[in-house]
Amino acid sequence: ITYIQSIANGGPDAAPNATFSEILQSSVGFQSIVVPAGFVCTTPAIGASGVISCTNPSLASGGGGTITLTVNVIASSGTVTNTISGSSSVQDPDNTDSSATVTTTILAPITADLGITKTTPSGSAAPGANVTYTITLTNNGPDAAANVVVTDVLPAQLLFQSITTPAGFNCTTPAVGANGTITCTAATMTSGTTAVFTLVAQVAGNATGSINNNATASSDAADNNSGNNTGGSSPVVVGPATADLSIAKSTGSAQATIGSTIT
Repeated sequence: ITYIQSIANGGPDAAPNATFSEILQSSVGFQSIVVPAGFVCTTPAIGASGVISCTNPSLASGGGGTITLTVNVIASSGTVTNTISGSSSVQDPDNTDSSATVTTTILAPITADLGITKTTPSGSAAPGANVTYTITLTNNGPDAAANVVVTDVLPAQLLFQSITTPAGFNCTTPAVGANGTITCTAATMTSGTTAVFTLVAQVAGNATGSINNNATASSDAADNNSGNNTGGSSPVVVGPATADLSIAKSTGSAQATIGSTIT
């Protein structure tokens, strides 16, 4: 929460020991404060609650300025009430404006359980062959997820060929024939919806062993089930090109005479 506050001396005289203070409740933690020139402050440690007190030895008539206070919300519910109060060593003929209060309601955190899986029917592939992956992203809710990001880092054994993206998503990819990071983003994904990506990658000519590839998902929403934010396909074993040729031969002619035809 950022509070924009102000202090002013309406005169007619200077205000010696002009002071303003505010108490930060346990529901928030101090982050920063910017004060007008001439004020010196004591504050809680960053992240802690407590008292802020700032003093100017002499605030001239007509003097003052803006006080910008930033705090971080710690509590998960309730309200945050912040009051700033000002005083000095001289009589104040109008103390009705010597304090100001703002109350903020703490909302329940936005939560979205993003789950992602990645599959391929290819248990093995030869160098130069294409492998097709299906990436399925689901928002299990209960809230919509903002700024959704799906990331897939292609290892050196896989060369990007193409990706089919669902509605609402935009992707940046490596060049065709190169490995690297695929990043797909959406401004929002409503609860209960599913997005399916089809990724085609080519096995590099010098690839060996097994190829493992994962996809991950994230958003600005809190995710209380982070265990399903990464989906990995079953390994693809790189092997030589194989072709199972089979041959059969038959004839309906069990007997034949000289000069006849056998098919």
